[in-house]
Amino acid sequence: LRVLRKPHDPQDQPCERQEDACETVLFNLFRGTGLKGLAGIPPVRDVIIRPLLCVSREEIEKYLQEKGILWRTDETNLTDAYTRNKIRNHVLPYIEENINPAAGQHIQEMAGLIKDISDYLDRQGEAAFDQCVSVGKNPICAIHGESFRGLDVVIQREVLRRAIGVTAGKLKDVEREH
Repeated sequence: LRVLRKPHDPQDQPCERQEDACETVLFNLFRGTGLKGLAGIPPVRDVIIRPLLCVSREEIEKYLQEKGILWRTDETNLTDAYTRNKIRNHVLPYIEENINPAAGQHIQEMAGLIKDISDYLDRQGEAAFDQCVSVGKNPICAIHGESFRGLDVVIQREVLRRAIGVTAGKLKDVEREH
């Protein structure tokens, strides 16, 4: 969905909406993800702000129609060329028609809860990392066994994930098997 300030303005960007958030959660789930992936699209990341994630496409189109604002639909969204489109065009409609019409809303609500849990675990993992890991040169992480063993297994995983990130210099492409 692209809102047009003037007819066919090539500078217009798509607005992310509730359906995008649901598609992202399902796409991440199907590919295999952790809590961050199940939290969906963040409403704010760096300088990007997505104010319409809680609004459905139907609500946006109704508002635009009432205000006489033109929009256009990206035609590639209507094809099944991409996995995300298959989720948009087939999986979500099937779920909403055959299981629960409010499924999209429930997916988004669940993603919000998971984001809160993920943020909490991040804070706990950071505190535990600071408590039981020493970072040396190159960088090398030394995990202090006694304090590490005293942590809950969920926090132990967070500490290990952080140690891998420090040692590798990044967490992108680091998966559960690592």
